[in-house]
Amino acid sequence: MLKRRLIKFLKKENALIAVIVILAYLLRVLPYLLGYPIPFTEDGIRDFQQVQYLVDNHKINFIDSYYNYGAFPVLHLLVFAVSLIGFEPIKIFLFLPQIFPCLGILFFYLFLRKHFSDGISLLSCFLLSVFGPHIHWSSQPVRETVGLFFFPLIIYLFDKEVFGPNAGKSILNKVLVTISMILIILSHHWSNIMVICWLLFYSLFFLKDSKKLSYALSMTAGFLFCTLFYWFFAFRLAFTLIITPFKLIFLILLIITAAFIGGVFLVRRVDLNTMKRGWCFSFCLLVLFSFFLIIFRSNLIPLHYPFQLWMMLGIFLVLSLIGFFFTREQKLNDITIINIFYLIFWITAIAFFVFRGKALAEMPFDPYRTLEFSIFSVAPIAAAGFLIICKKIRFFGQIMAIILIFLATLTYPPIFVYKNTFAGTIFYDVRSDIRYISKDTIDLMQWANEHGYSVTSNIPEIRSYQDTFYPPQEEKVVMITKADYVINENYRYIKDPILRIFHLEEWMGEIDKSTIIYSNETGYLIPLLRKSEFVSQDIPARLTVGQKREVSITIKNTGSEIWVPGESGHALGSQNPQDNHIWGLVRVCPSERVVPGEKAKFVFKIKAPSTPGVYNFQWRMLKEHVEWFGEFTPNMEIVVVSAD
Repeated sequence: MLKRRLIKFLKKENALIAVIVILAYLLRVLPYLLGYPIPFTEDGIRDFQQVQYLVDNHKINFIDSYYNYGAFPVLHLLVFAVSLIGFEPIKIFLFLPQIFPCLGILFFYLFLRKHFSDGISLLSCFLLSVFGPHIHWSSQPVRETVGLFFFPLIIYLFDKEVFGPNAGKSILNKVLVTISMILIILSHHWSNIMVICWLLFYSLFFLKDSKKLSYALSMTAGFLFCTLFYWFFAFRLAFTLIITPFKLIFLILLIITAAFIGGVFLVRRVDLNTMKRGWCFSFCLLVLFSFFLIIFRSNLIPLHYPFQLWMMLGIFLVLSLIGFFFTREQKLNDITIINIFYLIFWITAIAFFVFRGKALAEMPFDPYRTLEFSIFSVAPIAAAGFLIICKKIRFFGQIMAIILIFLATLTYPPIFVYKNTFAGTIFYDVRSDIRYISKDTIDLMQWANEHGYSVTSNIPEIRSYQDTFYPPQEEKVVMITKADYVINENYRYIKDPILRIFHLEEWMGEIDKSTIIYSNETGYLIPLLRKSEFVSQDIPARLTVGQKREVSITIKNTGSEIWVPGESGHALGSQNPQDNHIWGLVRVCPSERVVPGEKAKFVFKIKAPSTPGVYNFQWRMLKEHVEWFGEFTPNMEIVVVSAD
């Protein structure tokens, strides 16, 4: 009787979408449900750092936040507001934000139901709920977690505003879509870019009426203007990221962009169903195979992907190919073509790799960050493929659903869910050792803090945890854990210095265990190796706007680590404000290795700003992607005058 009622309940459309949303939420809080007490990635820890700043100061940290995280405060304000009721901020942070991307799945369902069958709409939402990259970025939580809520919400509201017989007639909908666009601008820059791209390509391929198309494009243009306006005042780095590809491969990207735009308008006029047979079918498969071969065999891959992730991506690819080549529905073709805009990022990344020999870490963006958004346009065509196979193979749907849910739990480094790293197997995920912070590791940090030290580590999650959860101390110590050695043994799996992890030998040279000041079962603490002392500088007190001038700064290596030049080595970095571009450069590497006790003379050219005024000039040593260290150079105020 109970079984019959359950089956009857699950046959109802609303019940099924409710089950999918609940499943999505459970998959996105799994590590925390199983007892992990802190965000499991560096990004998540840093976002909580902004929440903590709000709790302590009751204001947003717009100016001095880590990599401008404070410029996108919606997530932080949400958690802070709920904490005012009396709940513990960290608990709210671990369980509340994930609700929103799961509700986003509901809005995406409402969008799909207008254009596709109930079966494709529901199955698309299920595929979205178990898709690894979407789980990864909506579970941590980070600013993108909120972005993955506003993305489908705007898709739904924008569709209501421009599509259908009653489009543009609801004042309430206009207000809601405007508020949602403003909030996503304040939520996350990458999510914002993804929304703009979707709206542009959705308008081009779904709207056949010229008036509706003009209205949709004008809304998108207004949204883009507001985005750029906000970035100009709060996130100038965005413009550097946009311009960088064109600076490095200008002509090639110009040709690619022109061909791309021409291709979009060509495809808009072509019946895609003609491409699904004969030589076109074979050609499409060849192009797709070549594309994935380039990615798989190149240093575009950010780090070693374990078997479970490749298996999930493979299943989605096969379902999508079957759905694309064996359906003829025009709207399925249209939503599939929206994926074209993700190719912009991939083509640019491949151009960096082929023509500049650039690794992923040197690119202005990470093309893999498109995956959690591309699933929205892939899901309907993959759902169509899923249904086609279900008609041919009995029990395929049930078996595949179980497999996908299982693989979804392995989206996390396995230690968070299965209490095992699976080291030595095809399921090993190097992120297990990078991201998991054990109780003993926290004990090492706590001991250091209680004895007047701050900890520095080769593992970015540990550095972020130290900066966020413990007050800074004057003296520093180095933490070495078992995870450092495991990572060292598996360093071949890490191809992305964005993770800011190096060989132990590169990072700190020989480890002298006789200097251990505290240890436990996980690892030990040793004195800091990086120190520097300012010696002298030759800096002009007055410059003309735009004038170039050679300067020199001499720094002494007073630590026990050898300074090495290079992109992952040591450098002199600009300060006051930190990482500024005022003088035309941000970093200056030593010309050769600098052993302890030696002096390094940094000779370089600066360029005066184009606006007259008084500007600060100050520098400090750093280990790239690890930490700043040593004395600051004395701050100088350089007067920049007009050329008249």
